[in-house]
Amino acid sequence: MKVIAHRGITSDNIRENSYLAIKRALKDKNIDGVELDIRMTKDKKIVLNHGSNIGFNYIENMNYIDIIKEKYITTLDKVLSINTDKILFIDIKVNHNYKKFADLIIKELSLTNKNIYLASFNKNIIKYLKRKTKHKVGLISFYYRRNSFKFCALNYISVSSKKLSKITKEIFLWTINKNNLQYVKNKFLKLDSYNLIMDIKRDD
Repeated sequence: MKVIAHRGITSDNIRENSYLAIKRALKDKNIDGVELDIRMTKDKKIVLNHGSNIGFNYIENMNYIDIIKEKYITTLDKVLSINTDKILFIDIKVNHNYKKFADLIIKELSLTNKNIYLASFNKNIIKYLKRKTKHKVGLISFYYRRNSFKFCALNYISVSSKKLSKITKEIFLWTINKNNLQYVKNKFLKLDSYNLIMDIKRDD
C-alpha cells in the first residue's frame, strides 16, 4: 500500500496545492507521492488550484498575472523543478478546450522523466492524452468500468472489495483521512496492493 498526499501536506499556515505543501509531501520519507490539481489560465499557464474560480472570476478567463495579484497560486513548472522520483498524481480540472489544455500539458511534461500519472474525471481529455503522451493516464470515477487506461482512481465508498479484486491495473482510492483510514484498511484487507490518496495535515 502506498500513501499519496492529497494536495500535499498542509498545516494551518500551509494551504493545499501550494508549492510548500507539495514539496513537503515529496520530501517526507513516509509519503510515496502527491496528488495535485491543475487548471489552465487564459494566457495558457498551468496553475495549481482545486476550485474553478477565484472570487467571482473563472481561472480559465484570467491571466496568471491577474491571479497572483489576488492570491498566490503556484505553477506546474515550479512543482516539476522539485527533485523527486516519487509519484506525481496530476488531477486535470478542465471545463472547456480540453485539447488545448492537453497539448499544453504534453508540452510542459515533454522534457521530464518524473513518475507522472495524469488523471481526470473528464474522459475526453484522458482519451486524447492516451494517444499523445508517454505518461500514464487514467480516469477518476466513482464506479469502475472496463477501459484501456493504465490505472484507475476510484471512490473508496462506492467500490466493493470484490470489484477491486477483479481489476488488474493499478488502483488509487480517494479520498482517505485519519477518521476513515481503518475502515478502508478493513474493507480492502484481502487486496494485495493499492494506493491511498490521503488528506494529511500536520502542525508546522
